[in-house]
Amino acid sequence: MRLPSLMEGTLSSVVIQDHVRPVGDAPRAGMSTLLRVMFTGVLLAFRFLGAFVVGRGDLRYADKLLEIFWRRVFQWGNVALVVDGRERFAGRTAIVMSNHVSILDVPTLLASVPGSVRMVFKQSLSRIPVWGWAIVAAGFVPVDRGNIKRAKVQLENAKRIFEQGVHVWVSPEGTRSRGRGLLPFKKGGFHLAKQLGAPIIPAFIEGTEELISPQSGRVLQDGKVRVRFGAPIESTSLELDALMAETRRAIEELGRATTT
Repeated sequence: MRLPSLMEGTLSSVVIQDHVRPVGDAPRAGMSTLLRVMFTGVLLAFRFLGAFVVGRGDLRYADKLLEIFWRRVFQWGNVALVVDGRERFAGRTAIVMSNHVSILDVPTLLASVPGSVRMVFKQSLSRIPVWGWAIVAAGFVPVDRGNIKRAKVQLENAKRIFEQGVHVWVSPEGTRSRGRGLLPFKKGGFHLAKQLGAPIIPAFIEGTEELISPQSGRVLQDGKVRVRFGAPIESTSLELDALMAETRRAIEELGRATTT
């Protein structure tokens, strides 16, 4: 299903997931749905680990389970997802960089990026029994942001994933912004992009913070999330500081342009 373009030129606006039931006059509380999703995530993690142990837990199988996960998130929460500019990828494997405001950003980008995508995430999460083990086995990349030397070594795992045609999402802020606007960027993801010679595709996510807020603990259903992808930024054509500045400018511009 395609909507009239909200983008310049001929870029499209695509409904990835629509509401599955009528939306009420006001968003409904969704804590029970969140708990249901978390329980399902653990079950899918057990499923993947079992397959991994017997040699069937490859990237393709992980993609299948990840799609089950994000679809259930949006369907159970009755959340619509609209994505602008997916053709920005044009068959190229890329480093995706976006704002980060909510845990809902993760299933949002799993659904929005065409093809396979994995995230760079903080190492402490990889220690969560079952779930943490499963996402590492599925190709997500833990990074110890408190140890720069070790983080550089860990980012080698992102290179191996990338070389298999998997997009890599890096939150340049390093954490959720928690209502503070776009935080200062960390350099790790930009070093990775330059080492790979990979384009950076900037993105802006809107609507996730209203549904699952890290500040208030509020969880709502019946909302709408929108992702907008910007033009690729060639990492090889800019020095590191200029690359960081241009990526920040692009994300901020996408944020000003996006309306749900």
